[in-house]
Amino acid sequence: GAPQKTINVLGISESPGYQAPLNKSLPMQLSLKNLCFALLTCLVLAGCKSSKTVSEAGGTSHAAAESSRIVAANAAFIGKMNEQKVSAKAVTAKLKANLAGGGNSISANGSLKMKRGEAVQIAFSKFGIEVIRLEIDPDSVTIINRLEKYYVRTELRNNPLLGKLDIDFHLIESLFWGEFYMPQGLDARACAERVIASESGKAIKLFMNLGSTLSVETLANAEKALPESARLLNAAGQNAAIAFGYEERVPFAGGFFPSKMNLAAQNGKESFTINMELSKITEDAKWPSHTQLSGKYKRKKAESLLKLIP
Repeated sequence: GAPQKTINVLGISESPGYQAPLNKSLPMQLSLKNLCFALLTCLVLAGCKSSKTVSEAGGTSHAAAESSRIVAANAAFIGKMNEQKVSAKAVTAKLKANLAGGGNSISANGSLKMKRGEAVQIAFSKFGIEVIRLEIDPDSVTIINRLEKYYVRTELRNNPLLGKLDIDFHLIESLFWGEFYMPQGLDARACAERVIASESGKAIKLFMNLGSTLSVETLANAEKALPESARLLNAAGQNAAIAFGYEERVPFAGGFFPSKMNLAAQNGKESFTINMELSKITEDAKWPSHTQLSGKYKRKKAESLLKLIP
């Protein structure tokens, strides 16, 4: 077939492999005219391309630098919060509490006991007698009614009492310890890349999406780098299924532990609050992580948070 034609920048038709004979000269007027035009065109195009490249590269470089700066600042703040964590592996404290929900409320004394990675236990007592015990472990949530001799046990994940959110134990215990939640396996830098941080008065708000049904929002004191509150939000990011508020902290085990905190849980139209004031905080770990119940206790179905208050 006919050889494929190509046109070079000088406007001369050539076929692949074509070479002008050495003794063949181009017309001087044409070659100068085309050469000047070609050079001018190349310079203009190169100038436009260079300008565009520099502009795009500069914009991209600036955006990348700004993003890196923000991540570094967030990582530094998260690292500072981590420095405030207590080093204790277990904690035991006396408490004064008020439980309220659905028009019912009781004031009680009791205890808070926690072991990292194992258990969170809250016992409420009246007149020296335990009335209610809340026990959370990596697999389940158990609420024991001592007066009526029954208990309710549900899985921690997708808990029907808490809106069936995909909550893990590490998240729950972070809230009770008053710490910024960091997904297991992630360091401060990795967490900083996942959070959206914004200023809120004298506090820093850190929002982290944890999946399709759950996110966590932490409000931390900007100067002290200590969480003031934390909320677990539903997929829409609006309703708080669980919210913690930390009113006061005390020096403990190399950090600052909440001595006054509030817990609110909501499931639809139902809400349940616990206000706790802690004292005599120690690192005692000599207590069982799981409560053993006798055969006198009957298991009941988890129907309502409000019905669990005697």
